[in-house]
Amino acid sequence: MDDLTKVRDLLSPSAPTEEVVEAGRARLLATIHDAPAGARVRRTGLRTARWTAVAAGLLGVAAAATVVITSGAAPQHPLPSITATASAERLSARQILLTAANAVRNTEDGDHWVQRIRRGSLEKDPTGRYTLLLTYSYELWVPRAADKPTSVIKRYLGAAPATPADEEAWRAAGAPKVWTYPSEEIVKGGETIRTPSEEIRAEPEEPHAYQWPSGGSVGRLLPSTPMTLADLEKLPTTGEGLRAYLEPLVAKEIKRTNDADPDIGRYLFDIGTNLVSNTPISPEVTSAVYEMLASLPGVTATGEVVDALGRTGQAITRVEKGVPRKERLVIDPSSGRPLSFDLVAGTTTDQERAGDVFSFKAIEQTGWRDGEPDLPAKRTKLRAPLYF
Repeated sequence: MDDLTKVRDLLSPSAPTEEVVEAGRARLLATIHDAPAGARVRRTGLRTARWTAVAAGLLGVAAAATVVITSGAAPQHPLPSITATASAERLSARQILLTAANAVRNTEDGDHWVQRIRRGSLEKDPTGRYTLLLTYSYELWVPRAADKPTSVIKRYLGAAPATPADEEAWRAAGAPKVWTYPSEEIVKGGETIRTPSEEIRAEPEEPHAYQWPSGGSVGRLLPSTPMTLADLEKLPTTGEGLRAYLEPLVAKEIKRTNDADPDIGRYLFDIGTNLVSNTPISPEVTSAVYEMLASLPGVTATGEVVDALGRTGQAITRVEKGVPRKERLVIDPSSGRPLSFDLVAGTTTDQERAGDVFSFKAIEQTGWRDGEPDLPAKRTKLRAPLYF
């Protein structure tokens, strides 16, 4: 038995019991920080990510469990834990990633690549007294044929207090179902800009389909580097080869943006997590991505966690230079599939506690499929791809 097989066996426990899942849920509720009344409102949950794996590519989005408030009913609370205790024998990031690379298997064939995800974000209410959880669902259909349109079915699933403590504060505030954020003045590039006012509603919305000419496009490898299915098929199938292929593209992007203090590892980590989470790459390229991630400095294993959909996986984390947050990829090593991608607070502030997850994505289903999407009545045709 080779070393990778041994590690894979170690990381492939049986499904968690109901008691374990419930304990995980309890840990979720315990880890979300309830800022004191009067604290500065943090309205960044849905707007903080740059083009990273959470924001880049066709599906640069984050995920969460379904949470809605129905008329006259108490809010539902989010599904299980954001954090969980690590196993006694914690494995390294390299062991986990190489095991996942070894576990990747061929996927089914079809005429569309289909992905379903849940996206979630924590937002303070306008008064700063409690935290809201906003959730969305997305279903993406990318055709193999360049002459067929790409489709995304998006639905806002609603907003609700994130924890029992937040629910108590929400009820004390009159149980509002609409939250209005006033416009703000911000300074950008030496200029003062006034942002528009915004509104969050508790009730879910009807699904909305967006379609655009595909041309085989599946998003962007970098902001200046579009991807097609043909481009993905040309990606190297070894970690070393993939890194050698990507580094000149990263150098070009750094030059284009005049990045005075570039972090090459951050670029490669973002590209890698975007590829495995958001694009229909082959199992061989997926394996190469994991091998490349394992070679990056600053990538560490942070133990076993339970994602927003209740699935157990191993967390791989990277701290971004100069930014008080961590990027976390959760992997099922037994299958090699990514389960979720999270943004985690790296420091404690008056708005959040170190370790809190404030933006997250869970991949519900992904793979090739025959057929066509079941589009809702509300539809919009676009000339260019929709990035969100």
